[in-house]
Amino acid sequence: MAFTGLVVDEGEFNFLFSALEDFKNIGCDVEDEREIWCYDWLWRSKREMPTKFLASNAKAALKRMKSFKNILDVLTGSVVNAIKHVTEQSAHDVRVVGFSSLPDDVIARIFELHHEEMREEYRTSPSDSVYSPKVLSGICKRFRRIALHLPCLWEDVSSEFGREWVDLLRERCQNSKVFIDHPYETSKKAMDFLQHARPTNEWKELHIRYHGAKAGRMIFYRLCTSSQGKFKNLRNLTIEYNRFGLFFDNDDHDEVDTAASTTLLSDVDNMLLSQWKLPSVEILELKNIIPREMICPSLKHLTIDLDRDYPDSSWDIDDLHELFWRVPSIESLRLKFCRATVLPEGEYRDDSWPVHLLNLRFLSLDIMFNTHKKLIRRVMDMIDAPNASKLYIYMRHDSETDDVGPNDWLSGIFESQTGMIRTFPNVEDLEVVVEDVFCNALPYDKVLRAVPRVRNLSFNIPGGILAPVVKYIGETFGCLRDFRSLCIKNCAGWNTRDVDKLVEYFSGLAERGELGGFENLKLEGCSKFVKSKQEFEQLLGKRFIWKD
Repeated sequence: MAFTGLVVDEGEFNFLFSALEDFKNIGCDVEDEREIWCYDWLWRSKREMPTKFLASNAKAALKRMKSFKNILDVLTGSVVNAIKHVTEQSAHDVRVVGFSSLPDDVIARIFELHHEEMREEYRTSPSDSVYSPKVLSGICKRFRRIALHLPCLWEDVSSEFGREWVDLLRERCQNSKVFIDHPYETSKKAMDFLQHARPTNEWKELHIRYHGAKAGRMIFYRLCTSSQGKFKNLRNLTIEYNRFGLFFDNDDHDEVDTAASTTLLSDVDNMLLSQWKLPSVEILELKNIIPREMICPSLKHLTIDLDRDYPDSSWDIDDLHELFWRVPSIESLRLKFCRATVLPEGEYRDDSWPVHLLNLRFLSLDIMFNTHKKLIRRVMDMIDAPNASKLYIYMRHDSETDDVGPNDWLSGIFESQTGMIRTFPNVEDLEVVVEDVFCNALPYDKVLRAVPRVRNLSFNIPGGILAPVVKYIGETFGCLRDFRSLCIKNCAGWNTRDVDKLVEYFSGLAERGELGGFENLKLEGCSKFVKSKQEFEQLLGKRFIWKD
């Protein structure tokens, strides 16, 4: 930073100093600021004097006050410059002192948050990278003491780490979170890692990602042979067949049968996975594989993520049905489909009865890009969730390239092959999110008839999609009797018929004295509702929430 000297006119400074002295002498408190800066002019302007004399006096007062301002500007600029200089020169020392003055528990929490934020970079980097807890523990003795008492800093053990670092982590954390990334079958890094990682019965999380059928089979086999597949303390398990590896898996096709090509697991893979002992696993996430059998008696949260993007690839979801039979205790189920297709009708192995998931409370569906309606319908035919209370649906569609979209998917979810509505009798919360600005209508009648006891509705519907006409649907089909809350986001477009119908619905409730039971209406980013904003406010008062 450049520094300059400080020079002001001494005579003008004396005038300023005199004014400030007067201000100090009266206690630094004055009702009329003119008494400080232009007292002479103030005194004379209240008396009868020649105009010429008053004008001359005013000019002198203005000149003096402008000189005051110039001096103050120079002084202010100088002080600002000095502040910047001191800040730049001492910022590091101030931060160090300030940070070190924090109590240990606050510093520990900062370390935890930093590690959580940098976890992905840490797991995929060498052990001596800046993301490593080794760096934090090496700054000073105090930081080392705090870091060594935080198990979360040392619990991540990755196949990317060297042997010495893995051994150190094993010493510092009893129950590890293990991350295995096996890029291809000729890579020895993951196999060497499994020889040095803590015995599997002490792991609390295991996350596997592999790039090819052979690479996956090597991991499954090694885990079975090295520890008999014992995962006594495992709580969280993820297995991912990296979808980018699907494009470069040609070497595997010669040795896998038709079933394997439609589940991405061979009979050998299924046999190995069925031998894993997973008594404590509560969270299971499967990406791009459909195992027939995984014994998880304590499972509560299941995620299935199917994403394939090359010609002639379809999923054999009969194996998915078998998996559902094995996990009747799940409380939440998240299904994610992207470019997912299903085998032709003639290739199904059987017409299975739905699995009664009596503990299921939350069902989520993420559906994207050319996923076939038949697959959605087939999967939903497998599930009977009479006690589910919350249903979340996310749909993303490219109208320029996709043959199917939100209307097809919603029909697949809520309508059977025979046209019967598939009901969720105890769903109270329904949220639908659509990312498709060209869609202009949704089959709201099918959706809302399927959730007869719904209380809270949320629709994120961009572009020209119309909001649901709840009055018509409720009166026509006898549903929405417990309806209490409505949230609509990003509903725009030129057609305002749905706006008028919503006003009509609430007006009708008010006329019948039934509006008191409605809890709130929230409109966010709904520009076309502006014209009726005042009517909603009059009808609902504080129960109406508006966000631009």
